[in-house]
This record gives sequence, C-alpha cells and structure tokens, in this order.
Amino acid sequence: MKTFGLLLMLLLPTAMLAQMGSAFAELPTMLLPDTVDEVDLAELPMTVITQFEYLRLEAKGGASVVVGHAMKPDSPGVFVVRTARTVFEFQETNDYEGSYQYLGLIPEVRSHMIGFCGEGMCETYLLDHETDAKLTLPADYDAGVMDLLLSPAKDRMLVCSSYDGPDYTNYYAHRAMVVLYRITKGQGLAGLRPLRVIVMDDRSIERVVWKDDRTLALKTYAGARGGEGVEEGYAYFSVVVE
Repeated sequence: MKTFGLLLMLLLPTAMLAQMGSAFAELPTMLLPDTVDEVDLAELPMTVITQFEYLRLEAKGGASVVVGHAMKPDSPGVFVVRTARTVFEFQETNDYEGSYQYLGLIPEVRSHMIGFCGEGMCETYLLDHETDAKLTLPADYDAGVMDLLLSPAKDRMLVCSSYDGPDYTNYYAHRAMVVLYRITKGQGLAGLRPLRVIVMDDRSIERVVWKDDRTLALKTYAGARGGEGVEEGYAYFSVVVE
C-alpha cells in the first residue's frame, strides 16, 4: 500500500502538489542544546602535513549525502520534497531575490538538506523526513555553510564555514568555524547534539575532510583570496578534535 501511495504521488501534476504542500519558511526552527564552548583550533593537537598527504585523505573522504531525492515537476524552476507528512514545493530560480536549492538526503540524520540564498546571504537547513522538524545549520558568514561531512563511522557530523581573507575583523568575530555534532542513529534530527565549536582566526579554511573518526585534515590559507587565486599559497594540517 505504501508503494502504491508513492507511485501515486509521483504521478500527481504540479498544481495538485502545490495545493498539498505547506510553506517551508513558516516551519518553526528547532533549537538544539547550546551548552558547548568555543575552542580555538590552535589549542587542539595539530600537526603539519604535506599536500600529498592531504590529497590522499581528500580522495578517500566525502560527505554521506545522497543527491537527487527531490521530485522535479514539469514546471521550470521548481522542485518538490515529499516527506512522510508533507509535500513541500520550492522555487529554484537561482537569482538574488531568493532561491532554494536541493542539496541532498542525509540518511544518518534522516533529513533532507536544503539551501537558500537571497539578498547577499545564504542559509542551509535540514528537514527531518519523518517529523518535518527544521534545523538551521550554523554559519556566521554571508556565504553560508561550506561543507557538511560525516565521520567514517557516521556517528559524527561537521559543519564548516569560512571567510576568505585576513580582514575578517571588519565583518565577523572569527575567520573560520567548524561545528561538530554527535549523531544518535535512528532518531533523525532529535538525535543530533552539538559536541564542539572550533574557531580559527589566523587562517581561512578551503576544504576539510575526516582523517579518522576523531581527526580532521584541513586545507587552509593565511592570505586573501582574489581573482587570481590565494595569496601565499596553502598550508595543510591534521587536527585531533576529540
């Protein structure tokens, strides 16, 4: 019976889907316990690694995000996400007035990842597939979330964001930020708990990958990013975060 219901939903025209949907923007945003302190990256056990070592880790790593689970109706510039309770319709116009983007499904937290950009800033949300709970991912920067990655054991999640130059003090408190979460599987967003907030002031983060379940590898730069690339080149580090 569930299979028949899913097939029926896939066959429904866009107009009917829109009538059944509800406004994603009006969903209340859930709040997770905020009891973790910030720690500077320089205070953690950190080792310089080579570019080759980093690239080897980057080739092995990646986000556990399954892309392509949003339904695409006939109307251009629209995508539809069907949760267990609701059908949500989103505008995907790719303009500065405000456009949504479907970023994928994260099975470990039973959630769809949805991005929004408009009026000079971007935000990223997780939408629980079973409960319709909505979580705004932390990012102190207008560009929003840069990376979301799960640890090899899939029991940790990191959210990374960064500014692209040493003049960050004109706009932000820190130059880069990584937020770590603990995942209790099978509970969706309710099983997500903040574990640690790591900030960096002397460098920007270009990329971050998991080295193992408690260690990150970072590609960073101290200069500014411009049209011709990064000043002063990159430096690579291995950091024990737990």
